Amino acid sequence: MWITVKEAAIILNIKEKTIYYLVNQGLIPHYRIGKMVRFNKEELSNLMRSKKAGAMTAQVKKIVRSAYNSSYGRPDHLKKEVG
Repeated sequence: MWITVKEAAIILNIKEKTIYYLVNQGLIPHYRIGKMVRFNKEELSNLMRSKKAGAMTAQVKKIVRSAYNSSYGRPDHLKKEVG
């Protein structure tokens, strides 16, 4: 059964924005149909049940922290001014 990004975000309990990031980095099994991204529900369920799910969750958290905490990834209003 094919599911959307929104449904995958609910299953994995993460934001849709994070799903897109994981897709772009190739860290989550996905399929592209034209410009649409789809997921196999069984593959995501198996991923969550496997031991890899714990490792994946830790990796996702690490990636998200580094992306949101680095000055490169921050919006301009959050960057410290160098004087």
